[in-house]
Amino acid sequence: MARTDSRIGQSTVIRGTIRGAGDIDLHGRIEGTIDVDGDVTVADSARVKAPVNGGRVVVRGAIAGNVKGKESVVLEEGARVVGDLAAPSIGIRRGGLLRGHVASGEHADRAPTSVAARATRPATTQRTAPAAAPSQKKAEPKSEAKTEAAPKLVEPTASPLTKPARTAPAPVMPALQKGAKAALKKKAR
Repeated sequence: MARTDSRIGQSTVIRGTIRGAGDIDLHGRIEGTIDVDGDVTVADSARVKAPVNGGRVVVRGAIAGNVKGKESVVLEEGARVVGDLAAPSIGIRRGGLLRGHVASGEHADRAPTSVAARATRPATTQRTAPAAAPSQKKAEPKSEAKTEAAPKLVEPTASPLTKPARTAPAPVMPALQKGAKAALKKKAR
């Protein structure tokens, strides 16, 4: 893209809809909708929370929203997209990150699913044991060994605007019962 019709500067924040017929070069922060007929370049300093529609879309920054290109969509090194990609031609360079679906070729005409619709689905499901009826409850034998509950692992929900979350440490083995300790000591001798 040699010529740019519009440029959104790095210190600029826009909340709303951007529509146009020419090319646009984004360096700032945009929240809303971007719909242009020309080329869209999302620079490495740009933070976009919007669906992006354009002729050719080149991403180097962060986008939280679906990206649709009439000709192509390219995620360059450092690009972070949380949303779906749709275009006749799609490229993801080494170091480009995508969390979403890709529709290319003949499937590119289908509108990508909404990121908001996917966000309402639970990220993880927890299984709980069915509650026993009060009359069927059995007394559990008392044990002198204390056990520790395994830590809950939480799926990190990384935003393209933040650093990824750290994972939980490995679970600790519960303490051995007295009888098991004695058996291990005998085997060790």
